[in-house]
Amino acid sequence: MRTVDLSIAGRSFGDLLALRPDGKDQWGLTMWRCLCVCGEYSRVRRYDLLRGATTSCGCKRVLSSRALMLAMNKRRERGAA
Repeated sequence: MRTVDLSIAGRSFGDLLALRPDGKDQWGLTMWRCLCVCGEYSRVRRYDLLRGATTSCGCKRVLSSRALMLAMNKRRERGAA
């Protein structure tokens, strides 16, 4: 019988490094403990890592929203001056 290696330990997915399996979610999908480049740990579905749906712990989302707010403030200041 042929076995398939489903382990993704040690692989990088965007800014996340898959460390170890971490149980199942409510639908029975395998969750993985991951380490983000920002230093935060997160728990992510294996399926979402493999299809590229999750690539960070959420730090990118925070950074991009901050950058957007700064750009909007600069644009507002230029319009007022």
